[in-house]
Amino acid sequence: MKNKKTLHLALLAIFTALELIFCFTPLGSIPLGPGIVATLAHIPALIAAILLGWKAGIFLGAVMGISSLIVWTFMPPNPVTAFAFTPFTPVGQAEGNWMSLVICIVPRVLFPVVAALIYAVMQKRNINKVPSAIVASVCATLLHTVLVLGLIYLTFHAQPTVGQNLVTFIIAWAGVNALIELVSAGLVSGVLVKPLSYALNRTAI
Repeated sequence: MKNKKTLHLALLAIFTALELIFCFTPLGSIPLGPGIVATLAHIPALIAAILLGWKAGIFLGAVMGISSLIVWTFMPPNPVTAFAFTPFTPVGQAEGNWMSLVICIVPRVLFPVVAALIYAVMQKRNINKVPSAIVASVCATLLHTVLVLGLIYLTFHAQPTVGQNLVTFIIAWAGVNALIELVSAGLVSGVLVKPLSYALNRTAI
């Protein structure tokens, strides 16, 4: 039992380190073409939630959200759209507000919890770990995308960079990127869940 707790903390530390690396270095954003970037920052939070439970998911989600706030405040990937994720926008750009904090942090805390809950339900029904992890990761990632885009649109639809046409906004702000995030989340979670679960269970013996 003590060994399992130690491994639990070790994995949480590793996932936290990976989350920070993905958030603060180019390793978390892989360019695949003009305007297409595969974001990997959501993956450590997903896997931690699936393997270690919803509490670990909340912690990693909070790390992701706070890190995102820091990035969009001090080194925004695109200063023009920084207002959506931070109230402290660069001088000369559209201003954010308190809802920017909600958009930046709340969806990041919630989506790993959903992943953990879906995975737990599927495991109770004796569904194989790999499809359970894939379904949980894809559903949670989709929820994250919907929450972020939905809140941005509802809060900032008057901004020229958002616009009042919902379809145009979704294509411009999500596009292929959202699909890549869904695929990467499902693929990585499906590959890692079995060996990491085996390590956790073996340590408990």
